[in-house]
Amino acid sequence: LIMWFAELVTERGIGNGMSILIFTSIAAAFPASLWAIWQSRGFETFLLVVAVGIVVVGLVVFVEQSQRRIPVQYAKRMVGRRTYGGTNTYIPIKVNMAGVVPVIFASSLLYIP
Repeated sequence: LIMWFAELVTERGIGNGMSILIFTSIAAAFPASLWAIWQSRGFETFLLVVAVGIVVVGLVVFVEQSQRRIPVQYAKRMVGRRTYGGTNTYIPIKVNMAGVVPVIFASSLLYIP
């Protein structure tokens, strides 16, 4: 049922359906978890957890946006006296090619009793 709903969300063009479902699951439990940490462990631990969370989100964004640029040079072409082409460009290759598949497998393993 969940896979069907995720596929439906993806087909409608809203985004990657499974990613959105995982995000909503995490976002729904996040405030209660933070409140429980504050109540049981104290304010210092709460601040530490929030700081580590911000750093992890920053690292995930950095890795997700990073790319390896492979340089490509097109050959020059002579037509009469004029030279055409010969431009330099690059092929962008993502560093994290896996996307959300590891997150999906990890979250499914956490549901196994």
